Amino acid sequence: RMDEAKRTFVSEDLGPVVKKEANRCIVCMRCVRYCDEIMGDDALTAHQRGVRTEISSFDRRPLDCEQCGNCIEVCPVGALTALPYRFKARPWDLRQHVTICPWCSNGCTVRVGVRGTEILRARGTELRGVNQEYLCVRGRFGYSFVSHGERLSSALLRVGDALAPAGFDEAVAFAAARLEAISATHGPKSVAFLGGEKLDLEEQYLFQKLARARIGTNHVDARTRFTAPVPGAALLAATGGGRPLISFDELGRVEEALVLFEDLQGESPFAQAVLIRGQHQLGVHITVAHPRRVKLARPKFGGEWLATAPGGELALLNGLARAALDLGDPPALPPATAAMLPALRGALGAWSLERAARESGVPAEAIRAAAERMRAAQRKAIVFGRGIAEHPQAKALLQAIENLAWLTGAVTSERSHVMYLGPHHNSQGALDMGLGPDVLPGYVPVSEAAARRPFEQQWGRSLNAEPGMTAPEILAAAADGRIKTLWIAGDHWLRSAPDRALAERALERAELVIVNDLFLTETA
Repeated sequence: RMDEAKRTFVSEDLGPVVKKEANRCIVCMRCVRYCDEIMGDDALTAHQRGVRTEISSFDRRPLDCEQCGNCIEVCPVGALTALPYRFKARPWDLRQHVTICPWCSNGCTVRVGVRGTEILRARGTELRGVNQEYLCVRGRFGYSFVSHGERLSSALLRVGDALAPAGFDEAVAFAAARLEAISATHGPKSVAFLGGEKLDLEEQYLFQKLARARIGTNHVDARTRFTAPVPGAALLAATGGGRPLISFDELGRVEEALVLFEDLQGESPFAQAVLIRGQHQLGVHITVAHPRRVKLARPKFGGEWLATAPGGELALLNGLARAALDLGDPPALPPATAAMLPALRGALGAWSLERAARESGVPAEAIRAAAERMRAAQRKAIVFGRGIAEHPQAKALLQAIENLAWLTGAVTSERSHVMYLGPHHNSQGALDMGLGPDVLPGYVPVSEAAARRPFEQQWGRSLNAEPGMTAPEILAAAADGRIKTLWIAGDHWLRSAPDRALAERALERAELVIVNDLFLTETA
C-alpha cells in the first residue's frame, strides 16, 4: 500500500540526560508542546516534513533548556529515554515508592524506583500531588546523594584534631553531658540552635522544644541565610496572617500575577511552570519585578518587566502601594485593617510615583499600570521568596508586601493570595513549628505569659520569656565568644551564613559544635 521505503533514523544523545530513539517516534508532538507550553522553552522542534518528519533539537545540538527530562515523561512510546537510567533495570524489577521531593518548597510528589537500597530513577506521578507528572531537573535526577559513598553511616566525635567514628549512644551521651556542663557554667543563653529547614515537622518541633524546655534558651533560628533580624511572625503577616492561602492550581488560573524579585527557575521551578502554563493556556498576565530579565520576564510570555535597580526594591513596593492607594480605599477591609488606613496613607504620603521611579529605576507609568492591573483583576496573586526574605531590608520589605497585598485586594478578610516560596522543602514548617527566637509553635509570642502557659503546662517547666537572638545576631555573638555552643541541624552554615569569615571565626571560638547532616561538610 505504501511505495516509500521504511523510514530509519540514527539514535542520538540530546545532551547529558536525554537519549532519542527516533525509529520509535510517532510524531505526536507531545514533547514539543510540553517544552513550549509548560516549560516555556523551545528546545525541541520538528525537522523535515511528511513521512520524513523527525523530532530533534535545533541544528541537532544538545538541548538548550533546563534538562528537566519532562519530555521523557510525556513520550508515549519510549522514543525519548533517560540516559542516567538507560539499561540499568526493567520497570517491573523496581519497587515503586511515592514520596515528596526534598529539593525546594514546592512540595512535588515523586515516584522513586528502588532496587535493593538504591534509587535507580525518579518520575512524576499522574493525577497525584500538586505537580502531576511534572518534575524539575533536581527532582528527576538529583537522587544519587541517597546512596552516595560519602554519606555518613555513623556518628563522629572529635578527638584532638581528628574526627573518629562513634556509636550513636556514645555520641548522644557525650553531647548531652557537654551541653549540660556548658549551660551550667555559662548559662542557657550561651547555647544557640540553628538550622532545621530540612527537618520534618516532628523533628522541628522537638528541636525547638529541646532548646527551650531542656536547655532554657530562646536562641533558636532556622533562617540561617537571613542577613538582618526579622520577627518570627513577619512572613506570616506578609502572607495574610494565617488566612487560607492560594494553591498552585489557583495560581495557574489568576488574571494577574506579580512576581517580586525572585528568579523562579532556580528557586521554585514548579511555581514557574504553573505560571507559564497559565499564561499559555488561560492568558495569565505576569508582571515580574527583578533587576535581571529572568525567564518569566522574557517577551515570549507577553507580560511586563519592572527592571528594578539593585537596592530599589523598597522604593518600588512603596510606589506600587501608593499607586494602589490613589485608586481609592480597597473594598471590604476588616475593621482593624480599615482603622490603620489613615496611618498608612500618611506613611505613603512621601512616596510620590516620581520619587519611587527615581529610586527604583522603574518608570512611574509602569508602576501605576502594574498597580491598576493588580487592583482591577478579580483573581490575582503576589509571589515572592528569598529575594525578599534574605534582603538586608527584609523587615521593611515584608511590611511593604503586607501593605500592598491589602491595598490591591490580594489579601481579604477571607483569603490570602500571597505566596511565599522558601529556600528549602520545609522552610514554612520551620516557622510554623517555632524555629524562631521570638515565637513558639503556632507563632505564639514567647513574651506573652498567657499564651506561653499551655506550653509550660505541657512541657512541665517554666519557659524563658525573653526573645532570643536571630541567626545574624547569633553569628556575631558566637564570633565574639558570647555563644559557647552551636547546634546546627541540616544546614551547611559556612555556605548559608551571610558572612563566611564571621562564621568560620564563630566555629573556631565555640567550645562545642554539634552538627546534624548527611555528609561531612566543612561546617562539621
